[in-house]
Amino acid sequence: MSMASGHVTCSGCDFEGYLQYRPVTLIYRLDDGTEVESFRTRGWCQQCENISDIEGKVDQEPLRAKLAELQLKARSMSSLIGNAFGKLVGGTDNVKNDIANIQRQLQLAQIQGIRSRCLTCGSENTRPIA
Repeated sequence: MSMASGHVTCSGCDFEGYLQYRPVTLIYRLDDGTEVESFRTRGWCQQCENISDIEGKVDQEPLRAKLAELQLKARSMSSLIGNAFGKLVGGTDNVKNDIANIQRQLQLAQIQGIRSRCLTCGSENTRPIA
């Protein structure tokens, strides 16, 4: 098995490293016990002095827009009728689940603030790289 990697060198110093593709899903447990899935990205960690996996930052604006759209949909008459019928036949309310998921993502983004911790050493002294 082989994995694609990218050779990285710094033009300002003697750093040399390799980037490898590794799918990673982060799961955070909030104070109320609910779990939120997130992602990692690559960044430079000052403490490790290396390219490391760091916490990904969520863009909150698209999430807020989607949340408003879903909340409007949840209040619509067709959605209310569909949910009532769905419950009679054992279905689930996907709109409510989507709303709850987005609310958890926004809650996690607020907890994280502007920091992106290194997933190797935990340092907040990181910078994302493209």
